[in-house]
Amino acid sequence: DIYSLGCTLYYLLTGSPPFAEGKLAQRIQAHLKSPPPNLLDRRPDVPPAIVELAFRMLEKHPDARPQTAREVA
Repeated sequence: DIYSLGCTLYYLLTGSPPFAEGKLAQRIQAHLKSPPPNLLDRRPDVPPAIVELAFRMLEKHPDARPQTAREVA
């Protein structure tokens, strides 16, 4: 799914998952309720279009994410 792909993209760009802090229950809650940490804080050299795509893929509400792999490409 697009959210999981967004997590993978975030990891590939930063070297760590978007929600790595805390115990498992805290990480699950972060996935459900918290915005991901700013990717640019970890990698300021990432092009703005890629940052925007990653954050769109990590939107909490599924309708706010790209709906197809074609949109991601």
